[in-house]
Amino acid sequence: MHEKICEFPSHKFYGDKLETAESVKRRRPDMVPASFWPSRGSPVVFCHVEGVEEALPVASAEGGVMSQSNQQEVQKVVQIVSDLVVRYQVKTTRITVLSPYRAQMHQITESLKERKLDSVSVRTIVDSQGSEWDYIVLSTVRSLPQAEIPAQPSRRWMTDQLGFLTDDHQINVGLTRARRGLIIVGNKNLLQTHSTWSHLVNFYEEKGYLVDATQFP
Repeated sequence: MHEKICEFPSHKFYGDKLETAESVKRRRPDMVPASFWPSRGSPVVFCHVEGVEEALPVASAEGGVMSQSNQQEVQKVVQIVSDLVVRYQVKTTRITVLSPYRAQMHQITESLKERKLDSVSVRTIVDSQGSEWDYIVLSTVRSLPQAEIPAQPSRRWMTDQLGFLTDDHQINVGLTRARRGLIIVGNKNLLQTHSTWSHLVNFYEEKGYLVDATQFP
């Protein structure tokens, strides 16, 4: 993966031992220009979206269960994918959308079909393990208004409000699937209540990777 994508997970999860191969560093520049990325030339973005999450029924091996979705993030993800494909001619097979929630997967898949972008792969983070793609768009889904986020949330509160996003293993997997570009879409205010996400948001902000939804793409 690109050395800038590698930087945070290497520090957080691998004791700074995860390194980018020299052959990757020497490869030809991609067709997506440096101007696409907030920090020019560093292909990493956290796009802050204050969406509204909702619980939707999804099928499972155990029958119908409830899963989380976020329509504002769906719209932003589809906009980003469309920009990569239409504006920069990135092949759809080189892009994958990840989310921890199957309801969000379904909503994104349906919206991509409407744009005739249904050849873009949409998967859960768990299902993506062991695979890589050039571009990853990661939709974190969970969201709350700033006024409803306590200053010192309990562990139980974080489990209830963040769900899968409290799992460091899933975070690690989600952050290390991209070879050339990583775009995270989520609510920074809620995610920062968890220590790993707080470190990521602060790290990204220092590097210039953090942008508001109105500024990207």
